[in-house]
Parts: sequence; C-alpha cells; structure tokens
Amino acid sequence: MNNEQQSVCKHITLLHLLLHLLQQQQLLFLLLQLLLLLLLLLLLLLLLLLLLLLLLLLLLLLLILLIHLLLHLLLQQQLLFLLLQLLLLLLLLLQLLLLLLLLLLLLLLLLLLLLLLLHVLLHVLLLLLLKLILLLLLLLLLLLLLLLLLLLLLLHYYYYYYYYYYYYYYTTTTTTTTTTITTTTTTTTTTTTTTTTSTTTTTTTNTTTTHSNKW
Repeated sequence: MNNEQQSVCKHITLLHLLLHLLQQQQLLFLLLQLLLLLLLLLLLLLLLLLLLLLLLLLLLLLLILLIHLLLHLLLQQQLLFLLLQLLLLLLLLLQLLLLLLLLLLLLLLLLLLLLLLLHVLLHVLLLLLLKLILLLLLLLLLLLLLLLLLLLLLLHYYYYYYYYYYYYYYTTTTTTTTTTITTTTTTTTTTTTTTTTSTTTTTTTNTTTTHSNKW
C-alpha cells in the first residue's frame, strides 16, 4: 500500500508540474502577443512620421525653387537679394535636418522589423522544427518509394528484354539472302573529224596563130 501511495503521489506531483509549466507558457504567449501589438503600433506611428517628413521635404523643395526664381528676378535689389539668400540657406539647413531625421526613422523602422522577425522566429521556431522534421521524414519515405519503384521497373524491363528479345531472336532460324546486282555502264565516245578540201582551178589559155599562104 505504501508503494502504491508513493507512486500515486509521484504522478500527482508530475501532473501539477506540467500544469504549472503550461500556465507559464500561456502567460509567456500572452506577453509575447502584447509585445507584438506594441511593436506594430510603433511601426504604424513611424510610417506616419515618415509620410509627414516626406511631405515637408516636398514643400521645402517647392519653397527653394520659388526663392531661386525670385532671386533671378530681383538681382538688382541687393537687400532683398541678400535676405532671400539667407532664407534659402535656412531652408536648405532645415531640409538637411529633415533628411537626417528621416534616415533615423528609417533605421528605427528597420530595427523594429528585425525585432518582429526575431519574435516570430522565436515564437514559431519549435513548431517549425517539428514540422520540418516530419516533412523531411515524409520526403525521405517518398524518395525511398520512388527508388524502389524505379528499381522494379528497371528489373522488369531488363528481364523482359532479355527473355523475350534475345531468346526469341537467337532461337528462331531465319535465313536472309542478299542479292547484289552489279550494273555495268559503258560509255561510248564518238569523235567526229571534219576534213576541208580546197580545190584550185587552173585556167590555160591557148593562143592559135593562123598563117595565110598566098599562092
């Protein structure tokens, strides 16, 4: 009886510890969700600030262009020219400050995104590992099945090829006679000789002299 009571007490303590761990995990999960919501809100605020800064930069660019045009128009008036130059320098400095602020906000945004990624990875890492292990096991099983199927197909093809083709080819007695016909072609070349005969005609003139005899 004492042994049974001790075993029951051990089981009860183990269950209590498990419940306690589960409660702690739920609390951690809730805290992580709250942290995620806060990070998302910060991201939204930073995005709004970035949009505002971009609008301000555009307005400053428009003002600088206008002042530049006014400077070209008011070259003769020295005082106004100097004042506009100072204003232009101030606007340029303000623009530089806004650009620096914009860069800082972008860096903060990147940091927050990295934090979110880390949070998601930490939150999902265990589940992902289990899922990846299961997927790898399934893929290995599928690969093994495919390899077995390929081996069976190769063996089947090999035996079929060997027993059907070779055995049938070498056991059937077929004689094939090949007749070669030789064709002789005789080429006759006829040479035609043309003879040109020149006929020379000689004309002989005979002069006959008649003598009259007077009796």
